[in-house]
Amino acid sequence: MLQKIPHIAALRLRCPKCGQGKLFRGWFHMNSECDSCGLSFEREAGFFLGSIYVNYGVTALTTVISYLVLVMVFKLPAKPVVFGCVVFTTLFPLWFFRYARSVFLTIDHYVSPGNYHARPTGSSAAAASENEARVGQRQPQLAMVEQTAAMTPAEAAGFSEEELTMLHAEDAHAGAIVGTVVLLAVVFGLSMGSFFVFSTMR
Repeated sequence: MLQKIPHIAALRLRCPKCGQGKLFRGWFHMNSECDSCGLSFEREAGFFLGSIYVNYGVTALTTVISYLVLVMVFKLPAKPVVFGCVVFTTLFPLWFFRYARSVFLTIDHYVSPGNYHARPTGSSAAAASENEARVGQRQPQLAMVEQTAAMTPAEAAGFSEEELTMLHAEDAHAGAIVGTVVLLAVVFGLSMGSFFVFSTMR
């Protein structure tokens, strides 16, 4: 049952729950759920943005260690090593894309398995039918839920329209700040990389 061990399932690009279902149906096309146990892979919109950090971290760490070992230990010329690192940082993230998603999904599922849902299969389907039979006993609660769903976001949250608008504006402002910081970090990284490349070519 090694395929059910989390890190083994991640390396095999398999479902983190059952270790059987395939995560991908192509190089970049991911299945929405496991075809074996029905586990939903994407628990919310934009969930897999976190895998970008996994991909970036592994790529950066591998590049830095490789450069230091090749130049400092094996005394190879810096220019060809830098060229090789540039090629590596271009091609490796494309190959590692699927594994970054698999590792991120497996870690998240291991840390918080309760946030994932699966479609009913087998005995689970029988349990689902029993749950449906109980719905009739919960009509008052369902009516209350429907009434709440009909409220505006401000009414449901207990805010006035003006307060809710202010909160949205603050969220947008915070998002703009975070986006600006990330953009500046990318520009700084590219500038330092360019400076490093040109300095080694002199």
